[in-house]
Amino acid sequence: MVGEWQTLLNPETRISGFIERLTGITNAMVADAPLFADIADELEQQLQGKVFVAHNARFDYGFITSLPNYSPACPMARGFTGFTVTTMCCCTLAKAPT
Repeated sequence: MVGEWQTLLNPETRISGFIERLTGITNAMVADAPLFADIADELEQQLQGKVFVAHNARFDYGFITSLPNYSPACPMARGFTGFTVTTMCCCTLAKAPT
């Protein structure tokens, strides 16, 4: 691993109790977090030429690349629709035979 970058985002909606229990991420934790539009350019820069590693990479990557469909004003709408990056899923790796 060369580096790490992470941030919580303000979802602009209330996080349900179920999701809080599932993820451990609370409404208080994201109340002052940046909006996605605020970090989109940095995220794109961080991912260029890198491997996107996540607990459930297909879900997370699918969410990121579909954001322009939900928020056309989002800075990512200008270029992330065709953006591709190699992914590595920790869930898949954990299930791999040894």
